[in-house]
Amino acid sequence: MAIFDNVRYGQIEADAHQTTLHLLTEVADYLSRLPAHPKTHAMIQKVQSHLDNPKAKAQNARLAMLAEDQTLSAKIQSGDGFKGTSRLIPSGAPVIAARLLYPKLRLESPAVQELLNAGEQLQADTLSAAIGRAIAEGVTIDLSPIHPIVDHVWLDPQAVMTPSHKNENA
Repeated sequence: MAIFDNVRYGQIEADAHQTTLHLLTEVADYLSRLPAHPKTHAMIQKVQSHLDNPKAKAQNARLAMLAEDQTLSAKIQSGDGFKGTSRLIPSGAPVIAARLLYPKLRLESPAVQELLNAGEQLQADTLSAAIGRAIAEGVTIDLSPIHPIVDHVWLDPQAVMTPSHKNENA
């Protein structure tokens, strides 16, 4: 799903809809704690069946994803997203990659991850120790704004920038 793909969802505001669904869950919880009454019981069943409906669950998941995308999009558009890397190892992987999506700064080592993926535990440990010493002394990484389309791999919190990711951005 593209970050700015609002056409697919029409005029829906995911944050507002997600808030409504959370409120509906609270209402069902509240109603279930009231004294037994046929009308109250009927309303609980109606609300609960809506919340338990598999189609509604898929809709909830889709809305949560859209809300997260809209929040991330707003952060990037406001200029709160930056990326940068430190020096590279011979394979082209950065020793340290930094991603700032205010207020969170994520530092990772694609170079160490590449070594671990290749089964080079000793080299990965040696490089990790060197990174630790460098950070203790202070590392400066020049940051540049994240472009929401060109830099899509930087937006994934689980992504580690490796040479294969750099080819995707080319």
